[in-house]
Amino acid sequence: MDAILRGVLQNLPESGAESWSALAAVMSALSLSAADGQTRFWNAFREIGLRYLDSLPDDQASGRPQIKRFLETTTLDDVAHFVRRDRHVWHNCLHVVRQDGQWLVCDGLYNGTMLLTKDESTEDLHIAGQHSERDPSLSVIQDEQTRNLYSKLHGRTPRTLVILANGRPIDQSVSIAKFATFFASEDIAPTVSVHQSRVTAYFDPAIFPEMKMRGEIEYFDPKAWHQRRNSLHEGTSIVESSYLPDNSWDTQAALMRQVQSAIWKEAGAPAAYVDPRENLRLFCSLEFEKRSWAEQIDALLDVFKKTKTITKKLTIVLNGMTGTIFPDASAKLEELYAGIFKLEKEIAQTWRDALGDFVTIEFLGGKDLVSKVRASQSAHFFLAPAGTAALIALMANVKGVFYSHPRLHGHFANQLKGFPNGHLICRKTTREETGEHGGVMNYEWSGAAGQSYSISSEAFMAEVWPALTKRLSE
Repeated sequence: MDAILRGVLQNLPESGAESWSALAAVMSALSLSAADGQTRFWNAFREIGLRYLDSLPDDQASGRPQIKRFLETTTLDDVAHFVRRDRHVWHNCLHVVRQDGQWLVCDGLYNGTMLLTKDESTEDLHIAGQHSERDPSLSVIQDEQTRNLYSKLHGRTPRTLVILANGRPIDQSVSIAKFATFFASEDIAPTVSVHQSRVTAYFDPAIFPEMKMRGEIEYFDPKAWHQRRNSLHEGTSIVESSYLPDNSWDTQAALMRQVQSAIWKEAGAPAAYVDPRENLRLFCSLEFEKRSWAEQIDALLDVFKKTKTITKKLTIVLNGMTGTIFPDASAKLEELYAGIFKLEKEIAQTWRDALGDFVTIEFLGGKDLVSKVRASQSAHFFLAPAGTAALIALMANVKGVFYSHPRLHGHFANQLKGFPNGHLICRKTTREETGEHGGVMNYEWSGAAGQSYSISSEAFMAEVWPALTKRLSE
């Protein structure tokens, strides 16, 4: 395990932390831990929870006295049940039910954590803390309580389903790495099992030995899988989210290196080296889903044309949208994003028409992450949008450059800083663009959602070409 991750977990119970992420992390450990380890994590949960409550501003702390009383007076022996009711990969929700029926809920998101309890004598709800999905979370919590969730519970180590079902390849990959980190570090309850959606199986979680140790992984069709729906009536824990107490970029980089290591081992040795003067292999990607670079078609083509001065043949390894390890699920993905696949293939054909026999294009659209890394390992250089595309090349140990919408420069520079083979270009020459070039899929949750940006072909060439020729001279 990465030394950063090992240190983060080993220090968790005694860290003295008061942050929302530390509280979310100890909640994750508590609800996955075997019975013998729960005293340690419950005491840590109480201590970190009390410090977190004390750190809150007064306008977020109306329920602080009642919640502090619960934490101060409740030992592990007082707890009858723990149950997790997560809603998605960034949301975790732990219900703690005492022997006397009194309860506390800890509900966390990527930008905060709230705690709530109820005074049984007055029926008043007491809340402290905040996050951006407060109202929908409260609605779900109260609905499940009204539907007698607590009458179905099964102690402090209930049947627990770890569900991997996020549609964003990076988020899903990092989530798997976090679960693998917990599984490698702690004694996990035997009631914990792993369930991977076929639709989001961008790689097989079993490439992490720690995931495989939980027993057979179930690969499910989300349309025909009813365990989440049934879980409310069965008292089953639903776990989709996992947090570490240190949510820094260094920790995120360590998690992505864990993913790289697992994928690299699965991908196998790279293909035989090819002299770039004979056949230059470039990994590149088009950006249409969330955002769009307005000049990308012509700017990339200008780079490809110029490579005629340094190589006899050019092979473009064109990324395309990531598929899954299941061909039928990848086919459904291609149907869902048919407009993007069609556009990418049409652009590839215009490049073939412009470059003739000089170019070969290998299209990776619809392939899973391991297959993409395997196909990219022999590339000499990459030029790709920051995010999943650049990460694929970096996990394949390819050197190159990435770029993005200007509002996201800082985010992506931090997200990918754990991989020294790549660097952000065109910081000063990228402009926000207001034309009709926005992302095909206008996701509300995406940074700069549905927006486009401009990098002129000249500005792009001015930074790509020196980086490419420097790489080839090494």
